[in-house]
Amino acid sequence: MSDETWAHMDTFWELIDEIFNVILFMLIGLELLVMPIRREWLLAGGIAIAIVLLARLVSVAGIIGALRTVTSQSRGTSVCSRGGVCAAGSRSRWRSRSRRTTRAASC
Repeated sequence: MSDETWAHMDTFWELIDEIFNVILFMLIGLELLVMPIRREWLLAGGIAIAIVLLARLVSVAGIIGALRTVTSQSRGTSVCSRGGVCAAGSRSRWRSRSRRTTRAASC
């Protein structure tokens, strides 16, 4: 496929991704409207969030630490999770499927 076709396909799938994200978060918001709020649930949710963030920190820091011992290419890179939250470093550059096109990540 040509570079232009790859760009159009990439744009199409990004649009589909955004539409699904809107639907997902709209349904989550509707669920929160009908769910009763209890103190135990808020405490359990806060603990779960802390555990997940700690696990993400450990896993990302471990991978980046291991990469730094093997190669210097990982220095200054950022690891972005879903939602564009960057875990470390500055802006990274990623290569799209197009052979010639490089874009800066929007972290």
